[in-house]
Amino acid sequence: MARRIIEMEIKKQIEILNSLGYGKKTIARELGVSKNTVKNYLEASLEASDAKGVDWHNDSHKEELHSFFPYCCSELSRKGVTRQILWVEYRSRYPDAYSYSQFCEYQWLNRKDVSLHIEQQPRDRMYVDFAGSKMTIADLYTDEIK
Repeated sequence: MARRIIEMEIKKQIEILNSLGYGKKTIARELGVSKNTVKNYLEASLEASDAKGVDWHNDSHKEELHSFFPYCCSELSRKGVTRQILWVEYRSRYPDAYSYSQFCEYQWLNRKDVSLHIEQQPRDRMYVDFAGSKMTIADLYTDEIK
């Protein structure tokens, strides 16, 4: 039987759930994949990090990054603050620090509120998600701005 390609989202969720201490069986059940798929992915991920010579557990940059996270959490709740802005500030403090993609990944892995994808029926509900200032709505007939 041919191997099915695992989506990147599922790979990230496997990594997150594994780092939170969930077992392979639980991860497989939560994500709807087989236990062997989870096992094979975790083994491949471990081999890849070993091949690159990366030691994720004993990294001095990680301590600097984790000390910067509380500040990030407080700043991200403000309007107009993005991860890109925080990363530039982080790089100005620590010039030889992580790249933007690693910064975002570690910040995401550091979060405690892990969520999974929820299947929705089309036209069931409408969700609007936007960032920035409050959106204004103009009524075309009365020219009233709400």
